Amino acid sequence: MATWTEVDLMIEDANDLPLLIDSRAACEMLFGSADRKHFYRLYEMIEREEIGATRLGDRWFIPKNSMKKFIDEQSG
Repeated sequence: MATWTEVDLMIEDANDLPLLIDSRAACEMLFGSADRKHFYRLYEMIEREEIGATRLGDRWFIPKNSMKKFIDEQSG
């Protein structure tokens, strides 16, 4: 099974993202690692509505379109 870093390297553009991205994968994509401090940063971004997210149970997921929009805004 591939690690998230390997999965991230296999994704060449935002169109290759899965429909829902879990918080661990989002942290690795945005910050380069899934350290606890990055989870807190991601949750703060969600609370400030900088990036859209959906909560399913006790887990957060970022929809593909929200991640693409965030990446486009940051790179453009």
